[in-house]
Amino acid sequence: MSDLTDICTRIRTQYLDPNKYAVEDDTLEEAVRSALSDISRVYENPHTLEGLDGALATTLPERDIPVLMTGASGYVLTILLQYCFSHYTPSLVDDANLMKAEHHMNARFKTLLTELRMDDFQRSQACPHIDWEWHDLAPWETAD
Repeated sequence: MSDLTDICTRIRTQYLDPNKYAVEDDTLEEAVRSALSDISRVYENPHTLEGLDGALATTLPERDIPVLMTGASGYVLTILLQYCFSHYTPSLVDDANLMKAEHHMNARFKTLLTELRMDDFQRSQACPHIDWEWHDLAPWETAD
């Protein structure tokens, strides 16, 4: 199972380092926390990640780790973009590329969350809806 250190290392290697984005460990940890919270809302029960907020074990299924990494990367890029807009940066091209990357990553995360929700419905033993009876009569029908 993956833990916080492993997830942060993988995010840095796959998403941040190739684009030369530098973030502090606390920022990356907060991004992982936010993405995990979004995933937990989809499943309607809290998941944990070993090393995050004192958790001793990871309860997030291994198949959902890429979703967590995508979401955390989207949150990190949002934080970087907010920093760029509130401070002077010499390159508008880099800001534009960051904005595109942030939009793409967050859109991808939303898509993956929807896929998780649909997958959870398919695996569910309970019916994901309630029975609903229609009591409206057509004008030519009479109530007996």
